[in-house]
Amino acid sequence: MLPEPYRRKRPALNALACAFALMASAEAAQADTLANTLDATASGASLSVSASDWLAISFQTGDVAYAGTGLLASLALSNVSGTPQLSLYSSYGDSYGSDLIPSSALATFSLSASDDDSTDFTLASVSLSAHTTYWLVLSSPGSADWSWSADGSYDGVLASSDDAGDTWFTEGSLYPVRFAVSTVAVPEPSSAALMLVGMTTLAGVARRRFR
Repeated sequence: MLPEPYRRKRPALNALACAFALMASAEAAQADTLANTLDATASGASLSVSASDWLAISFQTGDVAYAGTGLLASLALSNVSGTPQLSLYSSYGDSYGSDLIPSSALATFSLSASDDDSTDFTLASVSLSAHTTYWLVLSSPGSADWSWSADGSYDGVLASSDDAGDTWFTEGSLYPVRFAVSTVAVPEPSSAALMLVGMTTLAGVARRRFR
């Protein structure tokens, strides 16, 4: 038989273990990287955006469809004046080539952070189909320079517009701009409830422990 002090502590320990298990299950979803050229060597030059001069880079989803996922986009921007604007666009054309250009805006990102290496944008919730091309479209009411790479290993498409997105041109002679885009897990109501249960259990254990 277990000693009396341990028998009194065991329910609290069990509750603690249960709380951690619940919280871990709520955090089980991992972010998926959809594209990343940030690690590519910068060319030393950049492409500029403004209110009328827009740039767009395409990316593709794989076998997985995403319903109500968040997105994090990191762009290698410099010389930023004003607040750059990033939007998610659908694609005209379903394969890489000259007919592949941005089609229509699906959602607008929010600027979340900026440092010397990258500027981060977040999108709270969006649905993405599997095996589908999407675009990140950048503009600015002021101006910004987007670093590009001479690596040439990315198989996406760079496009530009000089009339605020009315007409697009595929920049086949240029290398890709430097960016990354990944999904961000958005907790479902059930997951949020599990996390709340776990946190409440932990708080209760802590209160009993310090009485």
